[in-house]
Amino acid sequence: MTAADPLLRFRPEFPILEKSTYLVSNSLGAMPRRAAEALAEYAETWETRGVRAWAEGWWEMSVAVGDDVAVDFEHALEVSRELNARDVVVDYRPGTGIRMSPHFYTADRELDRAFEAIDEIRASGAWKRWRDRPVIAT
Repeated sequence: MTAADPLLRFRPEFPILEKSTYLVSNSLGAMPRRAAEALAEYAETWETRGVRAWAEGWWEMSVAVGDDVAVDFEHALEVSRELNARDVVVDYRPGTGIRMSPHFYTADRELDRAFEAIDEIRASGAWKRWRDRPVIAT
């Protein structure tokens, strides 16, 4: 990454990156700041609701978010680059498409906004500015 890299603005969201270079992103990636809150909320629900938590939403979580985690379509790479330029945090993987991490998208409305941005970028052709730019890493 260079100083001109637009993704550098997300670096403060990952505390471990303040003191190390973290190259393991395909397994247990650097933990985002917001993950600790989400884990604490999960632990609180587990502690106070116990097994009842499954009937009160845990079963549906994977169904509600699981189908929306990745989408692939023509020019998905370019759309993902435009999304990141607009501070919509996504990842792109060849053969999988645009991935939306459950660490960042924890509510249906957040996913809705991301999909609205994808629709707008595709309809407006804003993705085209990325078409001829070299891909450093995805």
